[in-house]
Amino acid sequence: MHVIRPLSHSVPLKFEINSDGLHQDTLKKYQDLIESGTPVEFNSDDVQITGSPLLDHVQTIARKNRGSVKLSGQTSIMDTQISVHNASSEVTLYTLESTMTAGLKNIIMSGVTSDGVFRINAVVSQVNYDTSVNLNFSFEGWIGKDINKLPYFARHKKAANLLKDGSFKVIYTPSEGGIELPFDFGISADGRAISSTYANSVLAISGIQEFVNKINVKSLTIHTFENLSSAEESIAKFTPLLSGPKTYKQSPEKRIGGGTIILDDNFLKRWAVAQEKYRVTITKPSDRIDLLGNLLQPPPIRFSFENVDIVLFCSLNSDDTCFELHTNEDTVCAIEIMNNSPWTVAY
Repeated sequence: MHVIRPLSHSVPLKFEINSDGLHQDTLKKYQDLIESGTPVEFNSDDVQITGSPLLDHVQTIARKNRGSVKLSGQTSIMDTQISVHNASSEVTLYTLESTMTAGLKNIIMSGVTSDGVFRINAVVSQVNYDTSVNLNFSFEGWIGKDINKLPYFARHKKAANLLKDGSFKVIYTPSEGGIELPFDFGISADGRAISSTYANSVLAISGIQEFVNKINVKSLTIHTFENLSSAEESIAKFTPLLSGPKTYKQSPEKRIGGGTIILDDNFLKRWAVAQEKYRVTITKPSDRIDLLGNLLQPPPIRFSFENVDIVLFCSLNSDDTCFELHTNEDTVCAIEIMNNSPWTVAY
């Protein structure tokens, strides 16, 4: 790339485009250059710059080597602040530099945060002075990071909580000094949509962080942000059990198991003493759960049923004595995680 400036006086240049052979996309970008100052790049064969012997020489070399010519409007820097606020509090998420270009119709300001989480684009019409601001977020830049070492996450969590009754705010300030341009997303439908999606995502990630730390699993590396809602549902089933067994009242007349038994005198005696009310314990292996692309194997879960009805019957196809377990109005169930088995991660 060469930057060429006249030494002592201006040079009258003429810039011509061979529009007949250009793709429509390139022509559209050239129109955007005129209207908004956004860059456009041409193949060197499609343009001709006359009026300067030096540039004539440069163009000859460029054509031989399939070079290109890039045009853009003059740019300036806008200091930009992205924050979240409600009626009583505010948290600044990022400060960054946005690039501003201008054309005959529009002023465009665009920027991206250092970690790539937020992209922001504002368009100000120089015709009717209408303004549109788009704020988008993506956590893809966090993939491959330790879930407990995400940049600025404490700010993100605080912002997510403020968004329950707050909104995003963006403030542009010319870096060379000038009037601030504030934009509040609180009243727009798009602003409410991004606020809700962003807040739900951040709080879901925070919930997974807390869960991973409670089960004493070595901190996880993030592989994907797909199925966040499924991960929330999975940890919601296990979180109440982490502090100990939970007891629940069971609905009556529900079958909870069955099988065959061997009748002997001891069984009949126990049957009579128990008055048909029994305590039954069932231990089941847990299904794996997917947390941000990590497959976790929980310990087995034990279900202890108190006051269970046992129904005896004979099979019509064999000499076996069979039984079924049923709940009744007095049945309760205690559910607990078998803490003698650790949580493991399948790599």
